[in-house]
Amino acid sequence: MYPIKVARKDKHDGKIYHEIEGQDDKIYLNIRAGLSWPNKSAPAYYCILGQEDRENEFKRFPIAFFYEGQSKDLNLLLDKLTDHAKILMCEEVQVDLTGDRECFRDSFSDYCKETETRGLYLRQAPWPENFSYGLGLLRDWLEKKSLEIERGTILAQQLGRIPEDPSAHTTEPEVDFFAVNALRYALCAFQKYPWRAPLEDIDYGDWNQYPGFYKGIPI
Repeated sequence: MYPIKVARKDKHDGKIYHEIEGQDDKIYLNIRAGLSWPNKSAPAYYCILGQEDRENEFKRFPIAFFYEGQSKDLNLLLDKLTDHAKILMCEEVQVDLTGDRECFRDSFSDYCKETETRGLYLRQAPWPENFSYGLGLLRDWLEKKSLEIERGTILAQQLGRIPEDPSAHTTEPEVDFFAVNALRYALCAFQKYPWRAPLEDIDYGDWNQYPGFYKGIPI
């Protein structure tokens, strides 16, 4: 991870700029975290990723890996996650809030109130019930040289040992491969919600050309 001097979000294009001493700025379309909740069999785990503002040979905007962390203690993990999120200008955490996991929303909210954490929000990850789809997406991004995971990380270790079809070996792949699980939450969000220019940059002219909206606001 390179040393960031300043991270800022441009108010016009919504892109995130990392200023680095003696180097050109690194520019990202989006920066997202993926978080897998703790349970009896696995720790909580997060990773933070950024989608670069450049196309590669496969017409993809590559995704860079920044940080990861794990802990059985959710509050200790959130200490690290929020520190890294602030450094990087990461504003959203992709999670699964379905079923009995809804209780973690309150845990996160309580943590943010106690620590006066601002500007970091939980988002329901797309397709949380479909581990196979997320894994297939992940492998496609790796194959097209659009996702690079640092060697020696927890995530790289799990990717190195995950079977071709995890469901043939385990009934809980999201628990046995908790790091891959968090990664697929973030990656699915990049896939479903790609970067778009902010609505404020649209020349509205006659706002009636946007049925049901006035300057991006539903009416």
